[in-house]
Amino acid sequence: YVLDTGSPALRVVELPGLSAGASIRLPAAPVDFDLSPDGRRGAVSLVSGEVMLLDLESGRATATVRAGSEPTAVAVRYDGRQVFVANRGDRTLTAIDLVSSRVLAHLPLGARPEVMRFKPDGGELFVSGGDMGVVLIVSAYRDEVDQPLMAGAEPRDLAISADNRILYVANSGANTVSAINIQERRTLAAVPVGDEPYRVALTPDNQFALVLNRRSGDMAVLRRRLIEGGREKIRPLFTMIPVGSRPVDLVVQAR
Repeated sequence: YVLDTGSPALRVVELPGLSAGASIRLPAAPVDFDLSPDGRRGAVSLVSGEVMLLDLESGRATATVRAGSEPTAVAVRYDGRQVFVANRGDRTLTAIDLVSSRVLAHLPLGARPEVMRFKPDGGELFVSGGDMGVVLIVSAYRDEVDQPLMAGAEPRDLAISADNRILYVANSGANTVSAINIQERRTLAAVPVGDEPYRVALTPDNQFALVLNRRSGDMAVLRRRLIEGGREKIRPLFTMIPVGSRPVDLVVQAR
């Protein structure tokens, strides 16, 4: 699935033959998109302040729902029945039922939402609050906001270990990555990385954290056992790899 801001549309590419499939026209330019794990439903946030709900099996839109001010990131719950929409303008999170197209709640966050990530078990949604130095925790099935976790300056991207224990936060304003014990709600370490860390990802074997630094154009490699196992709050990074000018995203492939 590809978001086309010029048309605007959600375009489908059939991977086996790399051929263009059907497209779903959108009433305004898209911002973000997510789909359910079973691939049946999806949601697209629009610059118009709305969210379009999609039936991907039939290739059509089912409803257009008004969210908050400046909706950006969207995240579909693991059971495919609900979507969360981060609204940067009014610092809220909108919960929408994907089946009935009904708005369930507008949750006040108190911080400008940037990136949303579900825990691997799907029970909690983590939201980086870019202007307040916090990460907010939302109960995915009760639509409640828990006490925020303190991170570094301007937290951006998030990554969560496969065992649901450790949260990694890329702090773009502090040039660090925080490792936070989720259950204990405490910071284990803050690791200096490159300039403006923008994306963070864990390797499939869960041994390394990879941090993409947008301004310095490199990728920091952090060894997790050194970060999580010691007593010092500041940990050295493992190595730094130049990757090019102003990188914006990364994907880790299992081998």
